[in-house]
Amino acid sequence: MFANRMNYIEASSIRRMFEMASKMKNPINFSLGLPDFDVPEVVKEAAIKAIRDGKNQYTITSGIPEFKHAIQTSLLSEGVKAEQVVATAGASGGLILALLVLADENTEVLIPEPCFLAYEQMVKLAGAKVRWISTYPKLKLSADQLDQEIQKSKQENPQIKNRLFIYNSPVNPTGIAYTGDEISGLAQITKKHNVRVIADEVYDRFSYDFKHESWLKHDLSAVLVRTFGKTWGMTGWRAGYVAGPADVLDHMTTLQQFTYVCVNTPTQWACIEALKVSVEDKIVAYAKKRNLVYDALKDHLELIKPQGAFYAFPQAPFGDTAAFLKKCIKHEILIVPGEAFSQKNSHFRLSFALSDDDLSRGLEALIKVIKEN
Repeated sequence: MFANRMNYIEASSIRRMFEMASKMKNPINFSLGLPDFDVPEVVKEAAIKAIRDGKNQYTITSGIPEFKHAIQTSLLSEGVKAEQVVATAGASGGLILALLVLADENTEVLIPEPCFLAYEQMVKLAGAKVRWISTYPKLKLSADQLDQEIQKSKQENPQIKNRLFIYNSPVNPTGIAYTGDEISGLAQITKKHNVRVIADEVYDRFSYDFKHESWLKHDLSAVLVRTFGKTWGMTGWRAGYVAGPADVLDHMTTLQQFTYVCVNTPTQWACIEALKVSVEDKIVAYAKKRNLVYDALKDHLELIKPQGAFYAFPQAPFGDTAAFLKKCIKHEILIVPGEAFSQKNSHFRLSFALSDDDLSRGLEALIKVIKEN
């Protein structure tokens, strides 16, 4: 006997890719959403030192004061004055806590799609309803479109009084990023309609064409969610944080007391050290990977040049992702179909977080499959 909620929670299709890859002899794995570089040595040493120094017990739920101070200082360097900070079990931990605090069965959550595949499942866990906002074909949401969607939501569902908006930039899976002016325009709309924002900025450092700007800079009522995993190659350490208004974060801390309890102690000390480590060389390298992917595929597929993160989101040949996916699997090439992130299945996600050699080999093999069509 299982809880009813398990009837509508769906397993991750990306996890299925992990399983599929383990059965292949020499797969080209474009499906992974994790960086190809390791944790900086000084960050590893900081964790080891914390362990050896006996910093191995629980911390307070919101995180050690030194961790929170380091985050607030880092945000101030971006022009963001966060009222409060809480350490979370990665970005996913922050997202689910924010939704459990802010959303329930009387809430509609507006989500631009395509989007990170976990959003829908998290909203379901909170008991709320998803309202999809399609960003096709440009893959970017405009302030006018957001305004129209919120107004339409109010007209169609006047009984719903609480609305949230999940914002993500740079976007997983498309690589689209929003400029400061674009964020300002979107924030004006959410404030106009009294819609609270959860800002997922997991890929904040991976912005290639312009400097990343936080939503929190434009709207202090938002809940900012970030992680250390992508930026410093420490996805398995499960360390992230949320920043935002104290009243919301106090409730999130209460929930964390009875779920994750706290982020593991040595990792919090290591994260303080991570913030001192420049990743500029990694960003430059990933910008080159982005260029390599775009230049290789632009003449073969409909593709908007990614501006951030480490994904490209091309349209499948003839818009038939299912048929293209089968051909790729036959050649031991793993991509993620667009339906994992969207209500449509016309595109596919390709991660370029591979070594340069594997990326070049993979693109060559992928183009061969494309030409077979």
